[in-house]
Amino acid sequence: RGSVLYFVIASLGSIDAMYQYSLAFFKNLYNQRIEAAERSDVLEGRLKILLDDITVSMYTNVCRGLFEQHKLLYAFTIAAMIGIDKKDIKREWWK
Repeated sequence: RGSVLYFVIASLGSIDAMYQYSLAFFKNLYNQRIEAAERSDVLEGRLKILLDDITVSMYTNVCRGLFEQHKLLYAFTIAAMIGIDKKDIKREWWK
């Protein structure tokens, strides 16, 4: 999921040149969320918590810097890319 989120965030620069996010920004936020996320003794539970927490946190933090008209596009792109990654959406449908 991390690579999916990173490449969606990196692609925002094609919408508006002002949207430039560094790998360092992404890594810092990613690592913060791993540390701050709720703990679980069950591996599957911890992974689910991390996936949900990191996804919401990336969305929220990046949305702070987006124009209102671009937020829905950003949300849709995240959802579509996660769907493609999970094989719920065929890549050829996206093209």
